[in-house]
Amino acid sequence: MNLIPENYHTSWKEFLNKNNNLILEIEDKIGDNINPEPENVLRFLMNNLNEIKVIILGQDPYPEKGRATGRAFE
Repeated sequence: MNLIPENYHTSWKEFLNKNNNLILEIEDKIGDNINPEPENVLRFLMNNLNEIKVIILGQDPYPEKGRATGRAFE
């Protein structure tokens, strides 16, 4: 599984390179049964880091598959 979006914004490159081992460890621990879909977990990485003021992460699971969008509390 790969949680990092293929089209992540280049402003995140240094952060992602620096934390690659941690990200791989997290991906391994999560497994395959997750909500939202893996491509939506870190969807905020598609935005320019320099334009982001706040990132809100939710922790409670979604009740059913297909409802989660990758945006916290949407």
